[in-house]
Amino acid sequence: MAPAVDSQPEVPAVPVVSPPEKNAPQKAASAWDKYTSAFGFLADHAHPPKPYAGAATLDYEEYVKAANTGDVLLLYGTDTTSKLIRSFTNGPFFHAALIFRGALPSEDPAEYEDKVRVLQATASTVTVDFEGRHDKEHGEVMLVDLSTLMESEFGSGENVQVTVRRLEADESKLAAIKEGIIKTAEETLLKPYTLGNNFKTDAALIAETKLPDAMHMNRKTFGSYVCSTLVGHALTESGVLNAENHPLGSDIHFFPKHFSEAAMPVDSKTDFGEGVRLGRETRLTNVMDDIEEGEPAAKRCKVE
Repeated sequence: MAPAVDSQPEVPAVPVVSPPEKNAPQKAASAWDKYTSAFGFLADHAHPPKPYAGAATLDYEEYVKAANTGDVLLLYGTDTTSKLIRSFTNGPFFHAALIFRGALPSEDPAEYEDKVRVLQATASTVTVDFEGRHDKEHGEVMLVDLSTLMESEFGSGENVQVTVRRLEADESKLAAIKEGIIKTAEETLLKPYTLGNNFKTDAALIAETKLPDAMHMNRKTFGSYVCSTLVGHALTESGVLNAENHPLGSDIHFFPKHFSEAAMPVDSKTDFGEGVRLGRETRLTNVMDDIEEGEPAAKRCKVE
């Protein structure tokens, strides 16, 4: 309810804004910027699920020391775009990505072998870090430094939570999975982000998710990805997911929520490949304390 007004409000001064330079570069609106502009009002009245409140916590710095290629990152947010994605997908997370620790074959191992990066498909504009590319890019599959991704998400000032499901397997299995995900990265880097290229295609993809599982069609070509289809594709190709129940091409049906513990339990006998599983949901804390970008935003990080 608006506060009562006792007198005529003072009219604020209009700031003088210099016109943009004629040839100044303009930030391209992402697919989700466009959808938020068109449908953002729906998020105001939506109540999508929230992350599991009883998840264990782990200090960000401690996690980074032990991070493995193939760990799944799941992000929760309450800004309009994040809430819209969570509403459309009826899940607690708006983004899914994979930890990538190591070097691509074309990269210098001395520089990258122990660097913790993130393999993701995103519509957002982020500074990338792979194969000599260090500019801001968007609308594609990319590798970014984990710290860069965290700065991007927490720097918005919105309420963000980061959940990780750590890959659990013996050392030889982890090494094999890492090689598989490196191969997937080589095959998928720079491929376009699916949504935003064609509205009819986007609508068909979203509509199909409302059909019974038996009516879902697996895809046979892999020309583009959204965040969750990239994660599903990489986990299937690397043997983390059970290929019988999650065959290649079934990634098209994954949303971020499908990597949650509720949808894919730790002790599942049908979701994971032999000798491997995703561990319990763990919430990362003090994320910005060691990245130092103004006030530690992680201290604002509570579910609303």
